[in-house]
Formats: sequence, structure tokens, C-alpha cells
Amino acid sequence: MFALPAPLVSLVQAACTDDIARRLRRQLERDLERLGGIADAGTWLRDVGDSAVAALTARGSASGAELSEDEPRLRTQLIYAPDKSYGGPQNITSRVLMLLSADGLIVRGHRRGGWSSGQFTWYPAAAWLNSHADGIDASSARAELARRWLLTFGPAPASDLQWWAGWTGAQTKAALAALPVIDVEMDGQPCVMLADDDDLDDEPA
Repeated sequence: MFALPAPLVSLVQAACTDDIARRLRRQLERDLERLGGIADAGTWLRDVGDSAVAALTARGSASGAELSEDEPRLRTQLIYAPDKSYGGPQNITSRVLMLLSADGLIVRGHRRGGWSSGQFTWYPAAAWLNSHADGIDASSARAELARRWLLTFGPAPASDLQWWAGWTGAQTKAALAALPVIDVEMDGQPCVMLADDDDLDDEPA
């Protein structure tokens, strides 16, 4: 888990999390069509999501069970691995709520019950955060996030940045190309660093 100041949420949303949300949405739409027999799963899922966000906004905060009372389609069941002992029907509630969270629309709050409980309190994102990703270009956001990362962790291999951000190789290369970086060698491996960050002490304390 990575913690960051609230003002950076919109930056990370555009740089990283929007891609995660798109992947989660594609996966759930595929399962809704294949396992749930729902035609036009994309439209159906968007409608369910909008309804769940509206219900959460009206309540102010809610658990998944409470939101399922307001939007019964959250109780839609998909049967996973029917021929396996670990398979069986599962509600889509958690997957939809995690998707809405990845979309930056809702925020998961405290766990209800003990540490092993899977029940959480959810809030509209606006209740916790004053920023939103609208209008931020993804490429610019990735470049700025790379700059901030290199200020803290550079010099470092570009592959470390790629892993940390969850980017593709092409996204990482493009983000670094937008910055004034230089290639250096650290411990025998190629690394990158910001060009104006090269006044390092040869023997730091």
C-alpha cells in the first residue's frame, strides 16, 4: 500500500488508477456476459454503478449490504468455477464497489467488525477528497508522477518506476522522455535520474 497526500490523488488517478479501472470494468463486463447471461453488460453495469453512487450520496455512508438494499442489482450472482470445490455463486457487490473506487467515485473507509471482516463503510469521494481527475491529461500526469518519484528514489532503474506505477514499458518510456533525465550507472546497472539532481555528494554521511 502506498500513502500519498490528498492533493496528489487526482494526479495518481489520471496517471495510474484510470487504467486499473478500465481493466476491472472489462473483466466484470466479460463475466456478466459469460457467467450472468447479461446482454449489453457495459450499459447495464454503468447504470448499476450510477445508481449505487446516487444511493451512497443520499445516505452519506453505507456498507455494501445497505447499498444492495437500495440497488438490488448489486446482489446479482455469478457462479465461478462450478466444477470446482472452491467454486460457487458470489454477489457482484464487492467487485462493483471496488470498480467505483478505482473510478475515483467512492472511497472505502473503516472495516466493520474485526480485522478479518470483509465489510467496510463506503463514502462518496467528495466527502473525503476535494480533488478530482477531470481535465488532467494522462500523459502529463505520468510525467509529473515520474518526476516526483525520481526526486525521491533516483537514480534508479526505469524498471523500478514501471513496477511501482504499474505502467507498461511504453508508458514508462514516454513519461521519462517528457522529463530532463540523464542515464547513469549504479551498482553496475543502468539507471535514470533527473538532470538537475546530479549534484550528489560522492560520500554522503
